[in-house]
Amino acid sequence: MANIRKSHADHGKVAVAFRHTDGDAREQLNRQLELLIRAGRLDEAVTLLQQLDGLYPGHFPYLNLLGELCLKTRDFSGAVNAFSKALQLDSKHPDVYVGLGLALHEFNHFDGAAASFEIALLWRPAHHRAMGYRALSLAQLGRLEEALLLFDAAIRCAPCDPVHYLNRGQLLNRMDRHEQALDDFSKAVSLNPDEALFQLGHAAQWYRLRNHEAAMAAIDTLVQAGKADLQTLNFRGVLLAEMHRHEEALQTYDAALAIDPHHPETQFNKALLLLTLGRFELGWPLYESRWRRSAAPQMPRPDSARWDGEVPLNQSVVLVYAEQGLGDMIQFARYVPLIAARAGHVVFVVPVALLRVFERMPANVTVQDEETPLPRHDVHCPLMSLPLLLKTRLNNIPLPSLELSVASGFRFQGLDAFMLQSSIKVGVCWSGNAKHSNDHNRSISFQDFRNALDGLPAFVSLQKEIRDSDRQAIEQDGRLLQIGDQFSDLSVTAALISQLDLVITVDTSVAHLAAAMGKPTWILVAARPDFRWMLGRPDSPWYPSATLFRQSMHGDWAPVLNTVRTRLLSLQAMQGGKEHMGADAHVQVRQSA
Repeated sequence: MANIRKSHADHGKVAVAFRHTDGDAREQLNRQLELLIRAGRLDEAVTLLQQLDGLYPGHFPYLNLLGELCLKTRDFSGAVNAFSKALQLDSKHPDVYVGLGLALHEFNHFDGAAASFEIALLWRPAHHRAMGYRALSLAQLGRLEEALLLFDAAIRCAPCDPVHYLNRGQLLNRMDRHEQALDDFSKAVSLNPDEALFQLGHAAQWYRLRNHEAAMAAIDTLVQAGKADLQTLNFRGVLLAEMHRHEEALQTYDAALAIDPHHPETQFNKALLLLTLGRFELGWPLYESRWRRSAAPQMPRPDSARWDGEVPLNQSVVLVYAEQGLGDMIQFARYVPLIAARAGHVVFVVPVALLRVFERMPANVTVQDEETPLPRHDVHCPLMSLPLLLKTRLNNIPLPSLELSVASGFRFQGLDAFMLQSSIKVGVCWSGNAKHSNDHNRSISFQDFRNALDGLPAFVSLQKEIRDSDRQAIEQDGRLLQIGDQFSDLSVTAALISQLDLVITVDTSVAHLAAAMGKPTWILVAARPDFRWMLGRPDSPWYPSATLFRQSMHGDWAPVLNTVRTRLLSLQAMQGGKEHMGADAHVQVRQSA
């Protein structure tokens, strides 16, 4: 949703309304204040206003103007204080309630902000900006339908204000009404085609609807008009990368970085593209920008120096902490034994779900969960910085070394009878974490996914959770064994994988787990692949037992599923099909008491 400060840009004109009857000194201060505001020296104007408030306490115009300037200088605490004092003097000014609401909204005090905007509307029912602001606060509170009604009312009052269309469009996106949202973004542009914010919102909506050409046309309108700022160029780079115009994308990222060489979002996007292209020597250093992004990975705060890859570890105790998703941790855990070979001891911190997956690390590695207090250590390092520090290139990627201990006699209820139905024991995973930012690109509905499994009499789900939207198709199909309720953690999932011949999955932690075990794994990869799957190739340098089935067009899984179906039918028809699926070259599954 549009930043409320941008929406505030037209809220009232900063006007100086003073009495000039209190002597020459005060008149001189008022003129000085007016000059500071006109010159844009707002911090100095705020300081002078605070002095005036001390000299002439209880003067409403000073307090109101102080609140306005505090908003503009992002001193939201000062704004709340100034507007609150002004309202104590005169509680009948709707614009002051609007200013107070804006400051409270910036403090994430959305209830208070909504209440303040509501009072403004009591004093001026047709205050369309108060309607729009209150809608933004209600949306933050999850009251989407109420917010939509308020945006509708604001647009009826001010049908030519493009900000309302922009914000309503973003709200409609949250409500999954994307085509209606596009109409609002288009309207905003038509009302003010010269404002970059509206063109960028329009482009982003086309991108959301997977129309990259239309999105690029909107972005290039800004470029041709000389209005392409850093944010616009960064977005253009993302578009070009997804359109497989990789060199142009890199040039566009460089143009953005010429504006701000340390912009973390652009550095990160450029890093992902370089890694996708296999240019590891350039990509890994830029990938460190992830720590400076607004959505930086969660990390502990160790009381030690960060290892730089150069200082000898000798007998040091090294803290390695996992980051990002479960799949990332599985993929990069291969580096922990390499550090253990250099150090005296390694403490590897992982989520509880992976604790037993990594229990067979080298003897000088202690694996502990994230909730356990950190032990004494000499240096620390995030897991996904190890490829940089160990100078990983395409030709020296370490093999996955996941060694599992599966409990002796571990049996899944209903699995043995299931195994008798099919000559090939296949496990499937068609969707990942619904909260993942890229889930809409990588997950597939079961209704579509099952088309790849024609001719297979039975298969087992490797998913712990089933989405409500998939349940009806699963029940109608009748071939899927669901035992996700037995998956207490990923080591149990691994135990099931060890009893299968083949895993077919979208890009989730299951893909990483199966491939790290050396299990033949068919991975369905979106047209916009994660950097580790690279481009064009049917194999993965990270996982020798993996085969990649690539989507050629965004959102179109049908050709991919047809290819998987053909390969699977051919595999079933082979004599001794299991011998042709590949050897479990890197898995060591042990039975233990």
